[in-house]
Amino acid sequence: MTETDIKFEDGATTELEKIVLSSTNIRSLCGIDNLPKLKELELEANQFLLSFGHDKATPEQHTESRDDEQNTQSGAPKKNTESGAPEHYTQGRAPDEQSTESRAAAEKDTHSTDPDEQNTNTRATELGTQSRVPEQNPERNIVPEQYTESRFTFKKDKFKHLVCFRFKDSKRTDIIFETGAAPELKKIILSLDDKKSKLTGVSDLPKLNEVELKGDKFLLELFCNANHISKMTLRDTQLKQEDIHKLGKKQSLRCLVLSDNSYDESHLTFNKDEFPKLDLLIVECRNVDSISFTDESAAPRLQRIIWSFSKMKSLSGISNLPKLKEIECSGDHVPYQVRKEITAHEGKPVLTHKRPLQQGQATGEEGNDTGSPLISRFLKIKSRG
Repeated sequence: MTETDIKFEDGATTELEKIVLSSTNIRSLCGIDNLPKLKELELEANQFLLSFGHDKATPEQHTESRDDEQNTQSGAPKKNTESGAPEHYTQGRAPDEQSTESRAAAEKDTHSTDPDEQNTNTRATELGTQSRVPEQNPERNIVPEQYTESRFTFKKDKFKHLVCFRFKDSKRTDIIFETGAAPELKKIILSLDDKKSKLTGVSDLPKLNEVELKGDKFLLELFCNANHISKMTLRDTQLKQEDIHKLGKKQSLRCLVLSDNSYDESHLTFNKDEFPKLDLLIVECRNVDSISFTDESAAPRLQRIIWSFSKMKSLSGISNLPKLKEIECSGDHVPYQVRKEITAHEGKPVLTHKRPLQQGQATGEEGNDTGSPLISRFLKIKSRG
């Protein structure tokens, strides 16, 4: 596949607001940071895209060092000398003289009566040939290093109107936000596979308040200093309870969405002094069957819980949530004890139960407390009034 460079000249495409590139052969995007109205940028699985054009990752250095290492380990020049191979590989002799000596050496090898000597000379000749033709070395038949590392730098005073940045890639990637870059950026959607990837400067993005992460939990570490984020959506992060504890220290987080495979345990616990400003919790991990709030200071401002489950065992400690107003459940069965605790709550939160669609049913929703969708909606309106 032939790589393509895109260059935006000054004054070109002045009305362009959104760029989406997915699985392309584009190698660079020169001038993209000067587009005056660019608001959304989506780059997904572009194998050859290494930079915006003004950056240069340094994979060539890795390639050269690997070549040197291979040459050193193979010891090709050494083998030519030790095996007694003709010196015309290393000395600058005239071509005719070299050809004459080569033919003489070959003829001598042919008439030799010592099989061991013949084998030795043959191996020497083969070694010399291999050292002169590195393409025959199977170790060199690999994907070029230049497609395994990329770097994207958001320069100071550039990308002035960018609001949303979406990036997905499997190769090692460094994303850098310089101070003063992308001052309007509000949302980052990130999916990276290589754990050596880096993200710097997000703490200097004044309006960044929403993050969506898909992949290994190392992605969370990239945002450890971004304490101003108010909404976070996680998918495939396979978090443990201790990771939830760390996440709970973010003082500005108001909405947490735990989507598919984001949490790796069955019991999700909110402990003392965690999630001080959280008001919306969405759990879409089917493996989670129990949620508990252990203390009055655990998510004390939580108002709404939306929970999709395969099986619910318990929802405990909701009495510690003074501001709770609504619980929406999607699954087969809400245990009696859970409904009892909801009824006993001083704030009288509304329970909405959405059951899975059954064969022959027109709708998959029905109120768990009454069994009638119409009555359930009436009761919700009345209770909210």
